[in-house]
Amino acid sequence: MKSNSVCRILNNGFGNGFFVKISYKSQYLPILITTDNIINQDDIKNNKKITLYLNNDKIISKQDNNRIIYTNEKNN
Repeated sequence: MKSNSVCRILNNGFGNGFFVKISYKSQYLPILITTDNIINQDDIKNNKKITLYLNNDKIISKQDNNRIIYTNEKNN
């Protein structure tokens, strides 16, 4: 359902992303998809505060929860 997959991301202003589920070791994991200008590798490495909102409810804050662990910069 669209309303349950699109989120707002607070990281130096607001951006958007969406969740997909992937199969990994017999379970489905939610994965956030967004662009590198919204969340990038330096944000993750420097433990920058990143907050996600789904349907206007806060669902995760990086400083509270280290579930945001990987980002992949675009290849040129």
